[in-house]
Amino acid sequence: MSAPERKIGRRAFVGTVAGAVGGLAVGVALGWSLRPAGVAPAATATVTRTVTSTIAAAPTTVTTTVTAPAVGKVEITFACDAGHNFLPFIDPGEAAEGGHYGQNQAPKIENALGIRLIGEEVDPGTEFSIYMADLTGPGKYNIIVYFPTYNGDIMGGGWAVPLDPFIEKYNINMYDLPPVYRFLYCSWGGKTYALPYDGDFHALYYRKDIFQNSDIRRRFREKYGRDLEPPKTYDEYLQVAEFFNGWDWDGDGEEEYGTVEDFKDLTWGIFFDRFASLGGLWFDEDMNPLVPNEAAVKALEDLKKALDFMPPGTLEFGALQVFDSMTKGITAMTLTWPDVGPRAGSGEFPVKGDQVGTALVPGYVVNGELKRFSWTGVGRVMIITVNTPEEKREAAFRVLKWMWDTSPIWVPSGLNGEDPFSYSQTSVGALPHWERANPAWSKEGILDYLRAAELNYSHGYPDLYLPGAAQYTDILSRYIMLAVTGQMSPRDAINRVVQEWREVTRELGEDKQKKLWRQQITEYKRAGIWPK
Repeated sequence: MSAPERKIGRRAFVGTVAGAVGGLAVGVALGWSLRPAGVAPAATATVTRTVTSTIAAAPTTVTTTVTAPAVGKVEITFACDAGHNFLPFIDPGEAAEGGHYGQNQAPKIENALGIRLIGEEVDPGTEFSIYMADLTGPGKYNIIVYFPTYNGDIMGGGWAVPLDPFIEKYNINMYDLPPVYRFLYCSWGGKTYALPYDGDFHALYYRKDIFQNSDIRRRFREKYGRDLEPPKTYDEYLQVAEFFNGWDWDGDGEEEYGTVEDFKDLTWGIFFDRFASLGGLWFDEDMNPLVPNEAAVKALEDLKKALDFMPPGTLEFGALQVFDSMTKGITAMTLTWPDVGPRAGSGEFPVKGDQVGTALVPGYVVNGELKRFSWTGVGRVMIITVNTPEEKREAAFRVLKWMWDTSPIWVPSGLNGEDPFSYSQTSVGALPHWERANPAWSKEGILDYLRAAELNYSHGYPDLYLPGAAQYTDILSRYIMLAVTGQMSPRDAINRVVQEWREVTRELGEDKQKKLWRQQITEYKRAGIWPK
């Protein structure tokens, strides 16, 4: 979701990761310390969660009672992105309705569990350097919240405490997570090291009111010989984008456009929506890049075609400009982050919540089967660091568990930058929290969004979680841009990416990279997204 600036603006994320590769310089951490004047007595809190899962055999109701530690008070240190991503832990503006609803869990944790949280807001631009410097140095953080793209360095590097014993002891229902989050965000080499803090995925947004307009539907049928509906394939997506491009379809006296996508922030993500749906892989089992290469060429060719139906200047649009293209009535569709629904639902933009429909991303028919994958890059996870003393690890896990249990309450906010990552957050049982956090959004509009959110993250395809991920993806993004701007052909661009990725792998250590990648393949297989 989006606050005035989405997470790290997403525009900064490529630079964030790429900058982190260069060295381990410690950045500035902004201090938030919870030290109340009086210490409240420990209490017992009961959290009830109703989980509706498409994986589990039947809807499951999980009731968990959390009690105060047996001996005294415990202090747990944690670090999380500075700014609005910190709000679920600490929010002085907590309110009973609107974007601040459900935030500020740290004081509740202390009151209920007797665990005092001492937190630091960390500059996301230097987050990786800060965390690695601490993990390899003083070890002051017990819990860190970070982007899963660092999993290869942190989980694969042995810096996170395995959580499986705690998950079993506290009956954490990991089936509440869709496979891509459970196995790729949170696991490495068959072990669980994290619980999610933020989910991310791409979704198809479309102007529901315009798609339902009888005159527009008639004109579309006359031109294409089929009914106008949210596109299920990328061929249909290109047709719909072409139809809406370059005319005033909403009657405001201005020319509108077919679609818009985010080329500037995480360019490779919109490519992977397509490539994964064609059966594409980051690497095969021998670390041959972008397999099959022909599918990569096709994905890039189709991405280049879509650009013809986007507003002028699209290649320079950051995430917020992409969102605004929908919520300000400039485009009929967009493929982008989960933010558009809640932004429209806020009532603060010309296009209101119920005018926007949300659907599963398109896909391709491969061997007679329609495959649709939504790229789930960015996101955030919570881990316990190996530097945490043994006697504090269970208390640290109880903090993770509390944030897990209360996530259906604090995730719906449109201010904190966190997006749905579990079935309980998108179930009907969470609807009252979505309504309180988004008072300008109708029940029907919220339910439409929640259904589509679950569809998209259930069809999730992961980002690259290897050391050197920033180098690989920066190369891919650079050649995508050269291809879509006509400076080289899509085929030549993919060939150059393959060549340069092989060089990066050699520089980083081919044997080491292959070992880590094969550990990742274990999780792909557990998630059911590795080809059989």
